[in-house]
Amino acid sequence: MRKRPMTPAQFTEHRKALGLSKARCASVFRLGADGRKTVGLWESGANARGIPGPAQELMLAFRSGYRPKGITFPNDVRTK
Repeated sequence: MRKRPMTPAQFTEHRKALGLSKARCASVFRLGADGRKTVGLWESGANARGIPGPAQELMLAFRSGYRPKGITFPNDVRTK
């Protein structure tokens, strides 16, 4: 069964829930020099192919609590 693709609004909601700017999101996703622009295209729906599947899966993993070593997000709860 194929999953329903993430909408631009859902991607934006996830990014904001993590406390990421478009620039920081692009950096975490390793999108390169024009990454902020790419995130903007995904969020505006202007990318004809939509949000790439791997980007959708990574965003969902981040929302579920996955963090690569050394990566934290502004809205992460810090415990002592």
